[in-house]
Amino acid sequence: MTVSLINQPEVADGKIRDARDQGLFDDLADKERPLNLSPSFLVNPKYATAYRILKTSGFAPEWIELDKAIRKDLKERRLLLASQLLAAGRTSADFATDLHARHDLEAAFQPTASRYRERAQTINKKIEFFNLLVPVAMLQRHKIRISADLVRFRESWWLTPSAASRGYKPGS
Repeated sequence: MTVSLINQPEVADGKIRDARDQGLFDDLADKERPLNLSPSFLVNPKYATAYRILKTSGFAPEWIELDKAIRKDLKERRLLLASQLLAAGRTSADFATDLHARHDLEAAFQPTASRYRERAQTINKKIEFFNLLVPVAMLQRHKIRISADLVRFRESWWLTPSAASRGYKPGS
């Protein structure tokens, strides 16, 4: 039976401690030197010098610049829906009794949903490209679940004013 040490860190730690206690690490070349865990360890060594020059000049690899742009776009996307929800919260007290307020609120939802969908699709395309560029799979981003976000947003749209004032937080 094979034991996966990745999914059982306590087993891996125990095996490492046992090996250390048995002296199996005593003859390692860089025994007393700390591990290099800087981000450059992800870079292919033949490009390391170029990346170091770019970094000291204030430039970053394309995937890092793209990640910054995606984070900015995600923040703006959240603000679009949150601002609409706050605007709706001003009239939500009336829509239980006022059919015109309810109709106005519903009419305002459609253009907001369209703008949101367009922005989210653009961001998802950036995320797809980012996921192709990023050097390590665990750094990849999840795409926006547009339909699920709009359903949650629409449900929160009809909340009471006090619930609406707490803000809408779409998924990522």
